[in-house]
Amino acid sequence: MRYFERKWPGLLLWPLSLLYAGIMRWRNRYYASTPKARFFCKVPVISVGNITVGGTGKTPTVQMLTRYYLEHHLKVCIISRGYGRRTRERRLVSDGTAITSDTRTCGDEPVMLAHSCPGAIVIADADRAAAMQWALKQFHPDLFILDDAFQHRRVYRDLDIVTFRAADPMGNGFVLPAGPLREPVSGLNRASVLWFNGDDLTEEAGELNPHVPQVHARYRIQDMLNAQGKSLPPDLSGKRVVAFCGLAHPENLKKTLKSLKPEHLTLIPFKDHHIYTAEDMVQLVQTGQEQNADLLVTTEKDWYKLPRSECDSRLWCLRIRLDVQHPKALEPVLDSLVQL
Repeated sequence: MRYFERKWPGLLLWPLSLLYAGIMRWRNRYYASTPKARFFCKVPVISVGNITVGGTGKTPTVQMLTRYYLEHHLKVCIISRGYGRRTRERRLVSDGTAITSDTRTCGDEPVMLAHSCPGAIVIADADRAAAMQWALKQFHPDLFILDDAFQHRRVYRDLDIVTFRAADPMGNGFVLPAGPLREPVSGLNRASVLWFNGDDLTEEAGELNPHVPQVHARYRIQDMLNAQGKSLPPDLSGKRVVAFCGLAHPENLKKTLKSLKPEHLTLIPFKDHHIYTAEDMVQLVQTGQEQNADLLVTTEKDWYKLPRSECDSRLWCLRIRLDVQHPKALEPVLDSLVQL
């Protein structure tokens, strides 16, 4: 919602924000003062979350962290609630060797993480504590990474990473529903690392919590893949492109694709976490034909939600990665959790 970016008309909802903020403060005080209400794990736990609604790059951050620890030969288990899925029970997305669930039963982000981080155990469960206890018995992981868990206070974490959009970290600064904040700014006092994703890092970033390390990462294009797994160099010069996505900030995809200098670009946005139907694919293919498009391009997050039987030969997946600025400053923080 665009009013999240401005004080007005968000001020109209400010009284409701005061009520919501009060509830969140009480909740935070309860967990801070009641150790028995939290699950303490015997292996290190990293939480990756945010304090604002909308896309802040949590999933790419989880990808980067998971790959880092996998490269150091650690058994990593990712726990995600599986937002947008059609089931509630716990689902094992991947046991580290095979992917056993799809996006409809466990959500788009867990499936994307399972595909992009081969070797990682991935579980979809809103009850992170119960999922972790189960995973400890079944898989004996060396490390847990909790996706979107900054407000999930029932689990103690050894490292709390809070992600932000670099260009607009706090929006209008109001708590829901008047603004994008999930809780008052004071919640950042329990953060271990502030992680800013994207270009154009603002001066506001340095003022949020100057007592903890800050990380700035930029999105970089990794490659493009078709349904057969063929890689295409990231160059769209002279090509006509129809792009589509179901993201909180679809303009990010348009900006990225424009950097590849296509001859013509049309973006078709869907709602965040949209589940694609065969009818959607027919319409997208038809739009591509009408615009004489050379390629239909979507994001990796959307890619795994597409009906595979409806894939057009011109359909490609844009894969991105995070390029951490000054990674040598981050590595000691990550290494401190485990013996590397």
